[in-house]
Amino acid sequence: MKTHRLLAAAALAAMLVACEPASPDELIARGHHALGSGDSETALEEFNQAIAALAPTDPQYVDAKFGAISAMVADKPRRAFEDLKQLADTHPQQVGAKQFLYIGDRLVSAKHYWPAAEVIHEGIQRFPPDAAVLELVIKRIELEAAMDERVKAELMSFPCYMY
Repeated sequence: MKTHRLLAAAALAAMLVACEPASPDELIARGHHALGSGDSETALEEFNQAIAALAPTDPQYVDAKFGAISAMVADKPRRAFEDLKQLADTHPQQVGAKQFLYIGDRLVSAKHYWPAAEVIHEGIQRFPPDAAVLELVIKRIELEAAMDERVKAELMSFPCYMY
């Protein structure tokens, strides 16, 4: 009888632990794992849950928010761009040219050329010393444009296209 009570208590304890909400760190880790596995929908859910549990001043906030932006690239490229600008405005010490380069490059990989060019243009405006590195993404778009007239037309119609 005593064994049954111990087993029941252990099962109850396990259920209570399983019902405990995940910490922001766990949610962020799960978001990164889902993003790395190509599951941007699940990644966005995990990152958004972490963001909801964090204050903008929390150290993990930028990681969660940038993860959410990365997860938006495939299906919500315009929102990814807008959220990146907002994150850069609110956390200028933590968001720099590197983040603009990363999101711009991911947008090109997803064949969202116009948002990619916007991200890179914004990055060049914000971080002029890093313009040469950021412009590499534009060169990548140009390479793809050489093989696809639609891409070329899209790039040429961009107001700040300067090449």
